[in-house]
Amino acid sequence: MDGLSEADSPSSWRSTPCRHMRATKGVSATEPLDDMVSTALAILSEDCTTPSDQGGDGNVHQGRPLITYSRGLDTYEFLRQRSIFDFPVHHVRLQFLQAYLHYVYPGQPCINFDDVYNLELQLPDSPRSPLLMWSILSAACPFVDINAIRETGHPSRLEAQAAMISRAKLAYQVGTEKDHLVQIQSLLLMSLWQGDNDGLLEAPYWLAQALSIAKSTRLDIAVGKSTCPTSGLKRRIWWCIYIRDVQIALTYHRPCQVHEMYGTALSITESDFEQIEGNPHSFSLFHPSVVPVRCDGSRKWLAALFIQKAKLYHKTSRALSSLYSVSWTLNSVGDACSVLYPKDGVCAKDVLVHQLSLEDWIRDLPLEMPGFDKNENNSASFILQHTALRIECLFAQCMVIQSQPPDEMNQCMPPGIQMVSSQIVSLARNLHSDGLGRFLPASCMAAIGFTTEVFSLQMSRYGTNSGTEAFVSYLVCVALLRTLEAIHPVPPCYISSLHTPITKAMKE
Repeated sequence: MDGLSEADSPSSWRSTPCRHMRATKGVSATEPLDDMVSTALAILSEDCTTPSDQGGDGNVHQGRPLITYSRGLDTYEFLRQRSIFDFPVHHVRLQFLQAYLHYVYPGQPCINFDDVYNLELQLPDSPRSPLLMWSILSAACPFVDINAIRETGHPSRLEAQAAMISRAKLAYQVGTEKDHLVQIQSLLLMSLWQGDNDGLLEAPYWLAQALSIAKSTRLDIAVGKSTCPTSGLKRRIWWCIYIRDVQIALTYHRPCQVHEMYGTALSITESDFEQIEGNPHSFSLFHPSVVPVRCDGSRKWLAALFIQKAKLYHKTSRALSSLYSVSWTLNSVGDACSVLYPKDGVCAKDVLVHQLSLEDWIRDLPLEMPGFDKNENNSASFILQHTALRIECLFAQCMVIQSQPPDEMNQCMPPGIQMVSSQIVSLARNLHSDGLGRFLPASCMAAIGFTTEVFSLQMSRYGTNSGTEAFVSYLVCVALLRTLEAIHPVPPCYISSLHTPITKAMKE
């Protein structure tokens, strides 16, 4: 083999672990493609062998060569040269894992606690799944102390997260992970990265990858009836996919990828969370004050909150499918993409039904969960997750209200939008007063961005009188967005809210 024909290019390899490397326009998941092509041109020869040629893939689980070439370079060496196995030092890595368990895990319990612990135990040797490790580290980046971030060699959380997600991408593209469940878990965490502000949408792409593997392995069907030891974990994973799908639909006004009927078929209960207790030995590794799953009481309120979250997004998915249709448009690079558009002829009664359903959900959300103790160190974690859920529900209400046109008396926006937006601002301000504002999850970024636009419209209509509620609320929203902008990428549709003439005038 003197060179690579089109049929032999990396994008067409299917018999090797490089099968995931697909050139997808507008998605930065193919960054190492050119490097790999040039490397392959230099080293491939006719006696190239793969593990499948040798009748086994035993080396995969030791992190050793997946593909061996005649001139001595193998996949393991290729990954090592690109720092796939260069994880942060132990004390810094622990801070990342603690942040993951404290801030990411409650909203995305797609990994068992013991599995996080076992990943750490396998270091300094190469972990069984560098893909999962980098996915966890990248998901934790927004919540890690800035000094720990700088010890990794990056000046900011966003730069550290971009670097770590890039390594997770490469680990996925080269096919280092054979376990389909671990692939799905990793891709779910990668979908929390919304991409650089200048780039196109990565979150929907990685979620689509996770959903594709889940359906190809029949995860969506198997978990409904399974009673195997991992059935609880699988149900949590499926609900994490479902929830993240609706979050992305709300953020980017895209249609859901998971059909609504799946949500009704797979109920989730507290018993599905029995496996998150964790090995008692693991608590000596993670300081107890930063691990919210350290006791049975914590497990109960974590499970209760996630079950409430599943109910919320099931209601939201039904509202979107009832009130919105799918339209097609061209994105910034000229590709056709689907977007949500309010259905014609939807009566006010239908809108009200879904709005009341979401309002009932908020009223039914308990202020205290089973097993929650205000005197324990996990109270801040509970307040954060509880408030974030309420903000997400209010944002879903905004989408429901937006499906009807503005009335004649208020051409800026449909009635009720400003009231709901004011509630979002109030919750965010309270959280900021408790010192927890910067720990809001990325799923709340769209809610804050949308609220900023609402009050910007109000000011453009009524003026910038500093005594108006719209002006004060707008200032609060911009301050929150600017704080969160250093932690989570702002969704592209809301970036303009940070650079309006009013914002520039206030800065001056």
